[in-house]
Amino acid sequence: MSMTPDLLAHLTDDERALLRLAEAATPGLWETEACDVGVIRGHVVSEADGATSYELVANYIGSANAAFIAAANPAATIAHLTALAKERRERTVLQEAFADCVLEQAVVQGQDSAWMLQEMVRREQEARHVLGIPEKERDGDG
Repeated sequence: MSMTPDLLAHLTDDERALLRLAEAATPGLWETEACDVGVIRGHVVSEADGATSYELVANYIGSANAAFIAAANPAATIAHLTALAKERRERTVLQEAFADCVLEQAVVQGQDSAWMLQEMVRREQEARHVLGIPEKERDGDG
C-alpha cells in the first residue's frame, strides 16, 4: 500500500479495502467520452497512425454514473483516504497533547483524578460548542 503503517492505522477496515482496490485499479486520468451511454477511459494503451487507444474502464453505465466514477478515480480516492488518515492522526495527537496538559495542570494544582476527568469533559464540551459539533457526535457514534 502507498500509505505508511502509522497512517493506515487511522483508517477503518472498509477504508483500507477501498484503498487496496484503488491501488489495484487502472492508473492514470479517468475521463468520460461525450456520449449518452457513459464510457470511462483510463490511460493510453497505444498511439498509432494518429489514433489513440485507451484502456476501457467502464461502458454503458449512464452518463451521470460515468461522470461520478471518473471523478472518483483511483488517484482521487487515494488522495481523499490519505487526507482523512492524516486528519485523524492529527486529531489523535492533539487529543493526547490535550490530555497531557490537563494532567500537568492537575499535578500543579494538586488535584485528583476525578477532578482531572471532570475538567477534560468540561473542556471537551467547550471545544465542541466552539466548533459547532453536536454532543452526540463521538468517535464510533457516526
